[in-house]
Amino acid sequence: VACNVNANLAKLLYDYPQIPLIEYSRSSLQPSFRKELTSQLRQTTAGMTPEAAVGTLLNLVQHAFKYATDQEQFGFEKPLFPEESAIYGINDCEDRALLFSMLIRQVTGLDCLLVEYPGHVACAVRLPEYQGNGTCYSFEGHRYVLADPTFVGAKIGMCMPAYRGSHPKLSKLD
Repeated sequence: VACNVNANLAKLLYDYPQIPLIEYSRSSLQPSFRKELTSQLRQTTAGMTPEAAVGTLLNLVQHAFKYATDQEQFGFEKPLFPEESAIYGINDCEDRALLFSMLIRQVTGLDCLLVEYPGHVACAVRLPEYQGNGTCYSFEGHRYVLADPTFVGAKIGMCMPAYRGSHPKLSKLD
């Protein structure tokens, strides 16, 4: 997937004050980038079942970027907006979760949650037809299936062993 993103955003956002993680998911810094990206991915996932589309987007985010913690990359904690992930090409778990959740909502139209474990962030997607026995969470009367964009090679429903049985904080994304 090739999209144009304004690299000057990196300079502008380098010292951006940290805000609650969920607020990063509500922001759109460069609508043209997001429109171009999601348009291409809608074409890629056209005709797929919702589960297959989520799996395709999950695989994309798992493999599209190098992984580095914020300490390794910046020397301090720095959640990235999706545009910054595209600029740097390197990100960590919360950055991947923010990008993946944006793609899920804008490409598939499905509901998505941020899943915050101690020291790790993933997502869960509302897939009403999901019949698997993977990790699921109940939220506001609906079932959401875990989708971890940092757990490279993991399919929908797979949970990192260190977080199995955990009770993470769940936050609905608008």
